[in-house]
Amino acid sequence: MLLRRILSRSIVSTLLLLTGCATESIAPNPTEEIFLGLPMGVPIELGHSIRTNLLSTMESAPVGTPMTFFLTENQESLGSITIPAGSPAYRKRLIKEQLTKVFERLDPELSGGSKEIDLISIPATIRKFRKSKLKPRVILIGSPLIKDREQGLSLSATQMPCEGSVTNPETSYGKMETFPEDTTISWLTTRADYGNGPNHRAQVEHFLRYLIQEKQAQFLRISSDAEAVFNNPQSQWDDSVTPLDECTGLKKVDQDQAKTVLFDEDGETEIVEIKPDLTIKVRQPELEFLEESSGRVLFLPDTSASVAFDAQGNSQPEVFEKIKADVCQKIDQMPFEEFAICGFGGQEDLSPRLSKYPSSIISNLHWAQATRENRDQAIEFVKELKAGGGTPTLAALQEAVSLNGPMTCLLYSDGIPTLGEGGQGAVLKLGQTLTVQKIKVHCVGVGGLSVHNEDFDWSGGEFLTRLAQSTSGEYFALE
Repeated sequence: MLLRRILSRSIVSTLLLLTGCATESIAPNPTEEIFLGLPMGVPIELGHSIRTNLLSTMESAPVGTPMTFFLTENQESLGSITIPAGSPAYRKRLIKEQLTKVFERLDPELSGGSKEIDLISIPATIRKFRKSKLKPRVILIGSPLIKDREQGLSLSATQMPCEGSVTNPETSYGKMETFPEDTTISWLTTRADYGNGPNHRAQVEHFLRYLIQEKQAQFLRISSDAEAVFNNPQSQWDDSVTPLDECTGLKKVDQDQAKTVLFDEDGETEIVEIKPDLTIKVRQPELEFLEESSGRVLFLPDTSASVAFDAQGNSQPEVFEKIKADVCQKIDQMPFEEFAICGFGGQEDLSPRLSKYPSSIISNLHWAQATRENRDQAIEFVKELKAGGGTPTLAALQEAVSLNGPMTCLLYSDGIPTLGEGGQGAVLKLGQTLTVQKIKVHCVGVGGLSVHNEDFDWSGGEFLTRLAQSTSGEYFALE
């Protein structure tokens, strides 16, 4: 009788083990619900790594842990699973079967398809698929997609929305839902070198950290290392994140420097921050900003080919005409006592071509009295200016030095100097001499430096801003 009981128990135990209904110890209760956002396609090598680490995560998850798989590009469900009880072998077999069904709905080779993730829709997706009150653990796979549809601003190699758009109720990110309480997010990128260089990646990372924090979730990490994303529950950052700015416009970013476009308190003056020590204020050179220029004013309009022709040599006179129109307006209305004009372009032999008013047998530039007759003559002189050649900015400013200060210069240009020895460095060095002679240079950007130009010429803007600042002047831009 005793032998029969022993044999019976042995047979039952064997059957339980074979069917996976027996375990050596009681599994802990689940503490989290896992959501995995998959792209339609990822590189094959990364796809294998995802499967391996995902399988490990599922095998180690407590019995009863709910998991949901969804497509990140359209939030479509790919299936769900509750981690089963049973022996390790039994659990592994069931989990593999479920994973196979999920991945069968993706590209068979895990290549092609969208790999971008728009975080805006993720909170609603989590709520839609949530099956419990456990803490949501979200794992996203793909490249960051940052796009503010309300303002038409999007992430590219050179731009992204500012942090201020996260809390502004008029933007897409301001309208974005918060995450469920206690949500954690880990992000697996499909490439280690996403973005345009390390600084650009750092800016994207900062924006995502700030956005996720403001939407009441904890951002654990963003990495191309699948093992770290799936298996390391600790945050990769030691500090909390704070916004870099409060603007709701575009942040300009490239490999070397962060550039931000925002608006002044008046809502009209656009500011472009290029480096921590440099700010470009992009605004019109209105007369009210130049009222202190009541003594002597020297006009230096750029007459190089680039202000009147495109790279193929086709005429595009709009920029040059705007320069001439603004110079004429200032000559007509500014309250100066004496003035002069020196247009600067280039000759065919690559020498500077300087067009001077008043013109005389004297080779050096000199002053004209601000009589009505002289103003009218000067306006006609400006209207007849021709464009061509390179940009000899240094030669134009040397004419200012020859006049001796104090004076105010209005230098109009579409970018950096292209004629003259020493380039930008020589011009900026001359700024020291200009300052000693009390010559203030206001720089007016045109063309690629205009107020509303989406492809703002950052190098030209930086050069003209530094030139103006070196003489206590300001940078302006024409519309």
